[in-house]
Amino acid sequence: MFERSTEEHNGWPNYETWVFWLHITNTQSLLRAAVYFARPLVEMDYHPAVVGDVVIRHFKEWCWNEIESFQSEQYRDALLMAQDVGSFWRIDDVEIGRHVIDYVKESS
Repeated sequence: MFERSTEEHNGWPNYETWVFWLHITNTQSLLRAAVYFARPLVEMDYHPAVVGDVVIRHFKEWCWNEIESFQSEQYRDALLMAQDVGSFWRIDDVEIGRHVIDYVKESS
């Protein structure tokens, strides 16, 4: 079984954080969803850890709901994200929060 290291990956804190953000930024509907959930928090100036945690929890729940439904149009995207990320708990919420905040501010 392949085990991922805890070292940085492509300048990100770890593989899970990098691949999570990669999926979000490479799928327009996922990026729109991330902005939708983060925008109110960004407008209220929440800490990046809170913003990141909300976004990560949303996508974790979304992945498992889509996978369980099996018939959804987004089933494939959810399955690929869940398989690639593997351990959602390893995603760095502060790093994701910073990137989401930057994206929300740039798109306003």
